[in-house]
Amino acid sequence: MIVIDNGQFIDEDSWPILNYLAGDSRAKVLIANRPLKKETSKTIVTITQDPSNLNLKLAPLSNEYFPALICQMLKVTQISKTLAAGMMYRSYGNPGKS
Repeated sequence: MIVIDNGQFIDEDSWPILNYLAGDSRAKVLIANRPLKKETSKTIVTITQDPSNLNLKLAPLSNEYFPALICQMLKVTQISKTLAAGMMYRSYGNPGKS
């Protein structure tokens, strides 16, 4: 199993290699990435839209749970609504530890 986080930073030449490895019946490749930008290369779009590859999109956390998760991650008791809204926007509703 090959696990890669921050797949949005994978360079253009590495995607076909990862796709080849994913096609090997003995290998499994898991790539977590942010939503791809509009200017993403055709190679990457083709690979991510290939029906033989499983694509899961995480739905954003609800506004109800997001601030509590951020507080837990930051080890604070509360954050402002403005900060929560900004973090929600920047993380696409799916925050992660950096």
